Amino acid sequence: MAKLRGTKWVTIDGVKYPIYMSVNATAVYCDLRGVSLADYYNDLIAMLTGKSSPSVIRDIIYSCVKEGCRKEGQTLEIDNYAIGEVMDDMSADDVKLILDAIAESLPKQETVEDNPKDKKKV
Repeated sequence: MAKLRGTKWVTIDGVKYPIYMSVNATAVYCDLRGVSLADYYNDLIAMLTGKSSPSVIRDIIYSCVKEGCRKEGQTLEIDNYAIGEVMDDMSADDVKLILDAIAESLPKQETVEDNPKDKKKV
């Protein structure tokens, strides 16, 4: 089971927005682009490994910001194209900060430990 994680915050065009990667953010992305869950995961892996298109990066950022705003009760007054326009003026380091925030908000897997009851005494 995934551990709970916190919302990360990023500043886009002078406004502080929450970023949250979740099932809802995934649904926003899939609905926005008309893709399957498998396609989304391929796009996410490509983004996190630097092998993605600008539109995928833009739409994943938008989806996570949209879900973060919903979760935090904040109004989102920009669309995915506005995210792209802001990205035009961002340095690669600024975009990397946002991508790092998304990566940090991903669910962390718990380590599965052996059940001591299953071990036989020797």
